[in-house]
Amino acid sequence: MEVEAVRSCGISVRCYVVLLALGEQGADSQFALARAAMLDKSTLVRALDELEQAGCVVRKSDPRDRRVRTIVITERGREVRARATAQVAEVEERFLATLPARQRRAFRVAASTLGTGPTAGPFDSRSDAV
Repeated sequence: MEVEAVRSCGISVRCYVVLLALGEQGADSQFALARAAMLDKSTLVRALDELEQAGCVVRKSDPRDRRVRTIVITERGREVRARATAQVAEVEERFLATLPARQRRAFRVAASTLGTGPTAGPFDSRSDAV
């Protein structure tokens, strides 16, 4: 459900994760972004390639260290992220609609904890599904 919602915005789920991790300011380095998005380096590079082609991000050389690439989210990237976030929220609301509000909140807290807790690790997928 959520995969289709994100794809309807023209990006993959892994690209959506990167756009979410970028926030408003962008990232000081690809390494920092990989950690924030919990993606391994090669998965992140593939996502950045896709996002750059789509006009959602720009990679720039750091003037202090040419080996370091900063990632800047573009206005288009912000628009795509906002549209995808709204689509995902709709899917989640439909999915959780049968639960009372208190259980929906508890589910979201538990899911967030599982996704960011000590057992969560970098995501590495060779699949096109993400």
